[in-house]
Amino acid sequence: MEKLIRENNITATNYRMYIYKYYFHLKAEQAAKENRLPEILECINEFDGPIKDKVKDHTSPFDFAYYQNAFGEILVTFKPAQLDLAEQKFLASLEFNPNFA
Repeated sequence: MEKLIRENNITATNYRMYIYKYYFHLKAEQAAKENRLPEILECINEFDGPIKDKVKDHTSPFDFAYYQNAFGEILVTFKPAQLDLAEQKFLASLEFNPNFA
């Protein structure tokens, strides 16, 4: 995935093929498995900043609510749990889509 992103110059400002959001989500999941909180936070910051408006696609099942919820789950299960930030992610998910379950 990194190779595809690099070869196609995909960035937060050159956002194509949706691969960018999938990459950062998977990167955060892998970082959680390897107990690397700074890398998880880097991925979350990408969603809270440069690509925030781009993942607010109501036609995709993988929209802003989905990713905020996914990051919340990562943070809850991380050891030690990052409960305050996880709560912020869950609330952001529900704020964007009150019907998200």
